[in-house]
Amino acid sequence: MKVFDSNYVKLSRPRCPELYFASDYFNEIFGSLKSLDYSNVKQGIPRDKGIYFWFVDEQVNYIGIAKNRNGLYGRVALQHLNEKYLEFRESKQNPELDKFQLSQAVQTLDAEGNAKIGIDKSTFRKKIGRKFKLMPGRETVSYIKENGTLKFTAINNIEGKSLDLIEATLIAFFQPPLNTAHTEAVVTQLSSVPVGREVMVLK
Repeated sequence: MKVFDSNYVKLSRPRCPELYFASDYFNEIFGSLKSLDYSNVKQGIPRDKGIYFWFVDEQVNYIGIAKNRNGLYGRVALQHLNEKYLEFRESKQNPELDKFQLSQAVQTLDAEGNAKIGIDKSTFRKKIGRKFKLMPGRETVSYIKENGTLKFTAINNIEGKSLDLIEATLIAFFQPPLNTAHTEAVVTQLSSVPVGREVMVLK
């Protein structure tokens, strides 16, 4: 896994001020990553805020953050790796992008007995299903487990906005093929920070 080999990192984004961070902060994240045991998912991941990576052949293919009440447990265990986490709302289904999954959708009935069809609700699974034409639920979850490794680290006592900046910086650095957010962000490694600019502390 590549790391930052400079003292500082500059994050540039359209219509946003440039931000500067110490590279050591991110390298500490890389050094603290733990691999998730797929055979014991719910016991193996905490409810803390944090960041996670999906590696395929040692390459980062997806980066995500967890900043809500159930943290990493909620995002990874209850959503990404829960085959029953499906989207039945028609307004959230894209007839073009989700064409394959809609043709293979999970069928159920609502409280009034009306038929509903569901596809993957997890953004991570949705992107995998679209790219590899996988059926929703069991097939996309199996693909994640069989083809890559999920690694994570908890980051306690941090604001959600700071986690967003960490995610943007790391996506710009690794450019994972399954991420579509922060694609316009650019990361530049620097030996020093320009005079008059401050190094932002992520907290």
